[in-house]
Amino acid sequence: MKLFAFLLKSNASHLRWAVLVSIISGVTSTGLIAMVHHIWEGALFSSMPWAWTFLGMIIVTVGSGVIGQVMVLDLAFRAVVDLRMELSGRILATPLRRIEEIGAPRLYATLTEDVNTLARVLPAIPRVIIDLTTLIAGVAYMAWLSWKAFIIVSIFATVGILVHKVILWRALGHM
Repeated sequence: MKLFAFLLKSNASHLRWAVLVSIISGVTSTGLIAMVHHIWEGALFSSMPWAWTFLGMIIVTVGSGVIGQVMVLDLAFRAVVDLRMELSGRILATPLRRIEEIGAPRLYATLTEDVNTLARVLPAIPRVIIDLTTLIAGVAYMAWLSWKAFIIVSIFATVGILVHKVILWRALGHM
């Protein structure tokens, strides 16, 4: 949550647009799945306007995914620069005695490793949003197609998540 607070502080409108574009990409991905389903059933195969709609949805899906990633990369670079400037300013404002107590290796690690970790995490945000939106829209579409299949898949997913958590807790308990 601190990461999103930092990003909102650095450029809130840019982050909102990147999230919106990523959501559009996720929704259109599910729309493509729905169109493929209808084409598979033969409902849309003979209609030429649907081919143009399908092509348009592919362009919107790919385009919005790329735009979302570029927007977040730009935001990430700006956030890293702002963070390094802020940290450098804090270090310069710190008394020399405190800097010597902290030590040069720790300061260097903060300025390089911690900031670089943030820079590596930020570009993953659009992919997570796209995948989450696709998952939610896909589950909603599955529920619309067949509520029985939705319930069965939900039960199996819940059991799978619980089994995974139990195995993870046991493994962490042995460490």
